[in-house]
Amino acid sequence: MSEIAQRPPSAIQRAYRFVNRPYYWYRPSQLAQRLRTPEQPGDGLRLVRTAWGAQLYCWPDPLGKAVARTGVYDLTVAETLARLTDPGETAIDAGANVGLMSSLLARAVGPGGRVISFEPHPLIFETLVRNVALWLSLIHI
Repeated sequence: MSEIAQRPPSAIQRAYRFVNRPYYWYRPSQLAQRLRTPEQPGDGLRLVRTAWGAQLYCWPDPLGKAVARTGVYDLTVAETLARLTDPGETAIDAGANVGLMSSLLARAVGPGGRVISFEPHPLIFETLVRNVALWLSLIHI
């Protein structure tokens, strides 16, 4: 048996793989943002925008990079939460991290609902509190 040498993908194949994703097809503005926003060095917080329009401070970890790139992290969980949460409900986000899913839940439950978020890590909790303060400042009452 001989081994077949695999060629690396061509530039056209790489470009196709890059853009052929549902979050780009349904939200072309996210693709434009990804192309416009270069990878930033550093360890500080960055303000990113989620697929549902919320702003969020994130660290440059896998979660933060994914949200900056695509507007979402763990698409399956986000889609499930959005579909199963009804307006006016109370939702709990245990292990909320910086609040990505909390912001999605808050959008789903609406002004008549409530989201309770819990994050045990002190540094991440500070970021969660900062994000909640940001969201509250953007609400026009």
